Amino acid sequence: MFDPDSQQLVIGVVGADLMGRGIAQIAAQAGIDVHLFDTRAGAADEAVAAITATFDKIGRASCRERVSSPV
Repeated sequence: MFDPDSQQLVIGVVGADLMGRGIAQIAAQAGIDVHLFDTRAGAADEAVAAITATFDKIGRASCRERVSSPV
C-alpha cells in the first residue's frame, strides 16, 4: 500500500513468527514501513522488539522506526 500523505510504501505482515519477522526486517531495511500483526497476544510486540534489537546489533538503528505493532 502506498500512503499518499507521507509518500511512503507501507506493508502489513500477518504472522510474527520467524518468517514474518524475516519479511518485516528485510522490508524495513529496504525502506518500507511495516506493521506486524499476530493472533497471539503480545507476539507482534515481541517480534518488533527482536527486530529492533537486531537493527541495533548490525548498526542499522535508523530502520527501527519503520517496524511497528499497531494493535
